[in-house]
Amino acid sequence: MQEEKLQCYLQQHLMSLITRELQSWNETFSLESLPHDPIAFSYWVVSSLPLDDSMKLTLLAVNSAVQRLRAELHIMRAVSQLSSLSCNDVI
Repeated sequence: MQEEKLQCYLQQHLMSLITRELQSWNETFSLESLPHDPIAFSYWVVSSLPLDDSMKLTLLAVNSAVQRLRAELHIMRAVSQLSSLSCNDVI
């Protein structure tokens, strides 16, 4: 029972972090249309991110919503921190 509660908390926490990341990209981003179910939310993120088809397929193949959400958050944070190769300044 404790593991189930932890899993639910982790899913909600990851969804919250992803939502904040999306809002940092676009301050007018509407939260109303987001799925509330963690599984549906994780699939929505895959479909909404500007990723190539092979990356989307890789994410869709992940069997765990928590693992998929973690991977999505990692990708989102990585692309948020673009830097110049010549001078290493964050863009």
